[in-house]
Amino acid sequence: MKSWFWVILLLVAGSLRSPGAGIIIIHEDDFWRPNPPPPPFAPPIPRPRPMPPPQPVWAPLEIDHVQATIKVTDQLAVTKVEEEFYNPNPRQLEGTFLFPVPKGAHIDKFTMEINGKPVEAELMASEKAKGIYEDIVRRLKDPALLEYAGRDLFKVRIFPVEPNSKKRITLRYSQVLKADNGLVNLTFPLNTEKFSAKPLRNVSVKVDLETRQPLKSVYSPSHKIEVKRDGTRKATVGFESADMKPDSDFQLFYATEKSDLGVNLMTYKTAGEDGYFLLLASPGAEAKETKVIPKDVAFVLDTSGSMAGAKLEQARKALLFCVENLNEKDQFEVIRFSTEAEPLFNKLVDADAHNRDRARTFIKDLRPIGGTAIDDALKKALSMRPQKGDRPFVVIFLTDGRPTVGNTDENLILKGVQRENNANTRIFCFGIGTDVNTHLLDQIAEETKAFSQYVLGEEDIEVKVSNFYTKINEPVLANPQITFPGEVRVTKLYPSPMPDLFKGEQMVLAGRYSGKGDGAVQIEGMVNGEKKKFAYDLKFPEEANEHEFIPRLWATRRVGYLLDEIRLHGESKELKDEVTELARKYNVVTPYTAYLILEDETTRGVPTAMRTLPEGEGVFGRRQLSAQYGNFRQQKDGDEAVAGARSSYSLKSAQSASDAVKLGREEAYRGLAINRPMPSSSMPSPSPVPTSPGAAGIGGGTSPVYSSSPADYKTPAKKQAEEMEQVAQFAGGKTFYAKNGQWMDSEVQKNAKAKKVRLQFGSPEYFDLVQKYPKAVNWLSLGQNVQFVLDGMVYEVYE
Repeated sequence: MKSWFWVILLLVAGSLRSPGAGIIIIHEDDFWRPNPPPPPFAPPIPRPRPMPPPQPVWAPLEIDHVQATIKVTDQLAVTKVEEEFYNPNPRQLEGTFLFPVPKGAHIDKFTMEINGKPVEAELMASEKAKGIYEDIVRRLKDPALLEYAGRDLFKVRIFPVEPNSKKRITLRYSQVLKADNGLVNLTFPLNTEKFSAKPLRNVSVKVDLETRQPLKSVYSPSHKIEVKRDGTRKATVGFESADMKPDSDFQLFYATEKSDLGVNLMTYKTAGEDGYFLLLASPGAEAKETKVIPKDVAFVLDTSGSMAGAKLEQARKALLFCVENLNEKDQFEVIRFSTEAEPLFNKLVDADAHNRDRARTFIKDLRPIGGTAIDDALKKALSMRPQKGDRPFVVIFLTDGRPTVGNTDENLILKGVQRENNANTRIFCFGIGTDVNTHLLDQIAEETKAFSQYVLGEEDIEVKVSNFYTKINEPVLANPQITFPGEVRVTKLYPSPMPDLFKGEQMVLAGRYSGKGDGAVQIEGMVNGEKKKFAYDLKFPEEANEHEFIPRLWATRRVGYLLDEIRLHGESKELKDEVTELARKYNVVTPYTAYLILEDETTRGVPTAMRTLPEGEGVFGRRQLSAQYGNFRQQKDGDEAVAGARSSYSLKSAQSASDAVKLGREEAYRGLAINRPMPSSSMPSPSPVPTSPGAAGIGGGTSPVYSSSPADYKTPAKKQAEEMEQVAQFAGGKTFYAKNGQWMDSEVQKNAKAKKVRLQFGSPEYFDLVQKYPKAVNWLSLGQNVQFVLDGMVYEVYE
C-alpha cells in the first residue's frame, strides 16, 4: 500500500462541537528521491563512502488564505469556503483531498471546484473512513487525525498540483443546524495550529443570520466577533485576522425569542461535582423607542496642561460624538476640570438642538492649562443628579493624571464618592496614558458598579470612548437582579454586579451551581421608573458535557476578579491559593499567575520533572516574574500599574477564554522596560537561553525563545506573550504542559501515587484505548508523547 505524506489545509466543516477539516494527502513517492550519482566528470573519490540516505526535495504546501461565507436561514446553513494554497516545489504533485463530514451534521448538498472546474467526490461510510484515518496516524506517527474517527468522509483526487503555482479550492455544502434549549450552534473549523507550519496570511469568516422570530442573543465563546444588526431578524457576524495561527474552531451560538428579553442557558457538569453555567440575556435590537429608558449623563473631561496636543484633540472628538448621539429624552451636562471644575450649564439640561449647539462650542473651545482637581470634578458631577427620580445617571470621566489640586488623598476621594453616591450612579473611568492612579480609578469604578479602561499613547481616545458610548447609549433594563430556582444553589457569578442591559447588546453571565432541577429564573429591573420582572423556565441538569468551554471561561473571569482583589486590596493566602489552582488547571497563565504557580510548587517541594512551568527558562525566569508580580501588587501608577490593570480587565471581561488569556499576557508585558528602547550602556550582555520545551520537545523548533540581547529590549509584548503560550495547551477540558518532550496533564502532579499505564503510540493497545474512551481522543491528538489522568489512573503514551 502506497505510503502518504499529508498537510492540513483547513478546509471547512461543520456545525457542531467536534472539529473538522479538509485534508490533502500528497503521495510520498512525489516527495522523496534518492541523491543522484556523481557526474562522470567529477574527480575520483579517494576512498569508498556510503551513499547518504535519500533526502527530501520538497517543501510543505503553504496556505495563502481561507475565506468562509456562511448563510444561515433559521437553522439551515449554506457554507462556501474558498482556499488557496501554494506548491513551492519544482515538480508537480498528485494528492487526495479528504473532507470529514461534520459530526452530527446532515449534509444536503456537497459540491467542489478546483481552479473553477467542478469535480465529483466519493462519499465513504464511517467504517471505511475509520481505516483510512488510522492508517495515516500509524504511517505518519501523528495522532492529529484521531479526532475525525467515526465520521463519514468525502474523497476526491487532485491532479496535478503544478510546480511553483497556486491551486484554489472552492467547497460548498448545506446542512441543518442543531438547536439545544433554544440555542442554535454553528461551528466552523479553524483549529489548524497542529497542522500548519506557517501562520495563515488571512482568515475571514462571515455569517449572515436571518430568522423568522426576533433575533436575540448572538454569542461566540471562541473568537472576538463583530455583530451588526439589521432590524429585528437579521444580523451579520464577522471575524477576520491576518498572519494567524488558529488554535480553536470558530463557534457561534444564536437564539430567537418573541418576548422583550431573550434568556438562554448553557451548562457543564460532571456528576457528583458542582457545575458551571453560562446565561445569555439580550433584549435584541427590536426595543421600541418607548422601551428605551431616558438617561442622564455627565461628561467630565480633564483639561490640565498635560492633556495638550493629540490627547485633548481626540478627547474633544470623543465628547462631540457622545453629545451628537444623545437620545431625544436624555439630559446631560459637560464639566471640564483642571485647577478647578467648571460645568457648562451648572445643571442637567435637555438634549435639544440648542443645548447641543452650546455643548459643541464649549467642547471645541477647551484649552489645556492648570493642574488636576479630581476630587472637585467628581463632587461636581455627582451633585448634578436630581434628588428624586429613577432615570439612570451615568458619569463618563476622562483623565490623564493623578490628583494634584485640592484633596489629593485617594482614600478620602473614594470616601467622598461613597458618601455622595447614594443613588446608584455609574462612574465609568477612562485613564489616558500611564501617569494615572489606577487604584483610585479602579476603586471608583468598582464602588459605583461600573468599570475603568486605560488608553495607551498609541491608541485613539476617540475610538475607545465612542465605541463604549455606542453600547450604553440605549438602556433597556436598569439595575437588574436575578433569582434562581430554589432547588439550585448558584455562587460566584461574573460579572458582579450585573450590568445594565442595553438595546442590541447582551449580558453573558458565568457562574457555578450545585443541585439540579427545572424552574423559573427571574430577572427584574427598572424600566422607565417601574420595576419589571421576566421569568423563564430553565433546566439545571445533574450531568451535562456538551459545552466544555464554560469551565475555562468562568475560571478566566474568576482569576481576573481575584487578581484585582490582590492588586487593589492586598493579597492573602486564600486568594493566592485559589488563583494558583485555577490558573494551573485552566491554563490562565499570565506573568502574574505564572509567578504564583512557580512559588506554590517550590513551597510544596514538587519534583522538577513534575512541575508545570519551565522555571528559569526564557519568560519564566523567576527574577523577572517576581519583579512583575511585585509591581503588580504595589504600583499604583506608571507603565506596569496600567499594564496590570489592563491585564486584569481583559480576564474579567472575557467573552472567549483563549482570546482573553492571550490579551492578558500581552497587556502584562506592555508595561515592562524590556519593551521600550533603552540606552545601550544599561543593557546587560547577551546570554543565550535554552529553547522552551514547547518548541524543542513538541513542536520541533530550535530557535531560542528569549535572550537578554539588545534586540530583545525592542521585542513587542506580543512576542513575549506568544513565548509564554508555547508551554501549555488546553484540550478536552484539561490543561497540558510541555515537560521533557511530552505533554503532561496538570492533574498528573496531584496523582503521583496513582496506578500508571504505559502505552506505545500506534500499538493495538493504543487504538483499543481510543475505542474505549472517546473523550481521550482530544488528549491523544496532542502528540506521540502524552501523560493524562483518566478514571483515577495515569496513562503515559510514548513514542
